[in-house]
Amino acid sequence: IGAGPSGLSAAYQLRRRGYAVTLMEASDQLGGLMRYGIPSYRLAKEVLDGEIQRIVDLGVEVRTGVEIADSAAVKALRDEFDAVYLAVGANRSKRVPGLDYDQSWVIDSARFLAATNRGETLNIGDSLLVIGGGSAAMDVARTARRLGKEVTVLSLEPEALLPAQREEVEEAQEESVRFVDGAMLQSVNDTGVNGLELHCSK
Repeated sequence: IGAGPSGLSAAYQLRRRGYAVTLMEASDQLGGLMRYGIPSYRLAKEVLDGEIQRIVDLGVEVRTGVEIADSAAVKALRDEFDAVYLAVGANRSKRVPGLDYDQSWVIDSARFLAATNRGETLNIGDSLLVIGGGSAAMDVARTARRLGKEVTVLSLEPEALLPAQREEVEEAQEESVRFVDGAMLQSVNDTGVNGLELHCSK
C-alpha cells in the first residue's frame, strides 16, 4: 500500500524473489514523494518514470486511485493477499506554532511542492517567505524562484548551521533567494491592502 520510495523498493525486491506483488496507490501516478515532493530540477520526471517502469515490467500489478482509509480496509485486504506492506509515507509538514494555516496566504511545503509538481497554479502573490532552513525549505524557495517569485528564507539557525545541504543553500543564493538567518517569526498581521506585516526576533 503506497507506491513511493518504500513501496516501490519493496515491490522490486519481492518480485526479484519470485513473489506476486500488487502495488496500491491513492494518487493517479506512482512515485509518491519522488513525484510530488521533489522538484523536477532535482529529479527529472522522465528519469523517475523510467525507473518505475523497470519495476512494473518485472510483473508488478498496479492499482492507482485506490485509497486505503482505515484499519478495516487493511484487514479486508487479508482476504485477497497473504501479506500487506504499509508504505503510506510521511508527507505532513512541520507546522509553525501560532501561524494560522486556515489563511489563504499560508501554505505548507508538502502542499506547495505537490501542487507545483502537478503543474497547478497557486495564488501566492509575487513575494514569498519560506520559514525553515532544511531541504524542503530550499526546494520550496528554489521552486518559487523558478516561478518568478521574490523569495526570502527565514531560519532560526545561523546560515552556517542550516540543516539543508550546503550546496543547496549556495545554489539558492546564486538564484537570488534572500536569507534572514538566526531569526524567529513571532507574529503576522494581515494588513489587507499592503499585504502582510511580519514581526521577527533575533
